[in-house]
Amino acid sequence: MELTDFRNHPRTRVEDVPNGLIAVVGANGEGKTNLLEGIAFLFFLVSPRASSTEPLVRRGADTAYLRGEIETAGGRVLVEVEIPMTSLWPLKESVLTAYDRTLRQRNRLLKEWEGRGAPKDLEAWDAELVANGSALLRLRADAVARLSPGAQEEFAGLSGTGLACEYRPSVWGEDLEEAFRTRLADRRNDELTRRTSLVGPHRDDLELAVRDLGARAFASHGEAWAAALCLRLGLGSAIQGEVGEPPVLLLDDPFSALDPKRGGQVAERLAGRGQVVVTVADEAHVPPKAEAVWDVSAGAATVRGGG
Repeated sequence: MELTDFRNHPRTRVEDVPNGLIAVVGANGEGKTNLLEGIAFLFFLVSPRASSTEPLVRRGADTAYLRGEIETAGGRVLVEVEIPMTSLWPLKESVLTAYDRTLRQRNRLLKEWEGRGAPKDLEAWDAELVANGSALLRLRADAVARLSPGAQEEFAGLSGTGLACEYRPSVWGEDLEEAFRTRLADRRNDELTRRTSLVGPHRDDLELAVRDLGARAFASHGEAWAAALCLRLGLGSAIQGEVGEPPVLLLDDPFSALDPKRGGQVAERLAGRGQVVVTVADEAHVPPKAEAVWDVSAGAATVRGGG
């Protein structure tokens, strides 16, 4: 794996990335999260933290480069990416991106409208909102159905208590598009008064309950953090079931909000589930079962005890 002029990394190269738990250690601001972002970019070809490529290129450089060899069930794949400062071509629009674009345009129309009744272009944006929103609602429902069992299993193993995970869509029905249109019509006056969109996936919720109590209102900070972490682990299990091999799991500072006992339990559950890379700012949080430790300082990573 190699990062060149990516974020604050002038050149970071790791020859051997072991299978198992890897701890990335360093003080805040040294480049731990940037390293995870670079790894993620090799898989997704897009940053999970930035909507454009400009902030990814190290200041003073024209281009960033990423290189990684990825071992899959079908063999080894070499991925090399050049990241300009500006985008040379737009990425293919995802369902979420399409919905966000539609929502922003519709909200702008509602906010800027000064006349009587509804804006003349609102119906066209309603159709876009229904089409893109319905697609996103279905994908979300499917995703929660797939990750929920794994998340519940992880949380039970971690805390001994149950975790209920349910998707609460703002709109639903056997004919989803028709239900969406009906709900829009019902809220039309409210939207014109408040000048914003009140119907759609942006109003959805993911309801978590610990010991039959809503996690948002009643769970402790540690329980809420553990529940969020178990959702990520559940997603990993769902992906493994879909593709037939464990995904590379990237976790940014997962232990800081956990007490030592629960942190140790999380570390135990992370070991033995394929490649897992976690960042820690505190040396005490380095998992005992880590297969490797990478020290990050001033945008450079070194393998502890090696090259």
